[in-house]
Amino acid sequence: MATPRDNALGMLLKAESDLFAARAVLATGRALDIVCFHAQQAAEKSLKAVLASLEIEYPWTHNLKRLIDLAAPHLPALDERQQE
Repeated sequence: MATPRDNALGMLLKAESDLFAARAVLATGRALDIVCFHAQQAAEKSLKAVLASLEIEYPWTHNLKRLIDLAAPHLPALDERQQE
């Protein structure tokens, strides 16, 4: 059975792959919508990794605000960034 740490590391590996894809496509100067898609996916998976590491269940969602709202009580810096 996977531990919360295992789940978090798995999400971070997936986020890293999304960042790699975003950078590779960005280097072409084309298909910028794909760059945005992979950047959003990297952010989403990173937030889910944080939640998994904190043993917080998260919904099956792509809504970054919703994920930030779940993590912010445990990581005040996230809440402060939303105010900017």
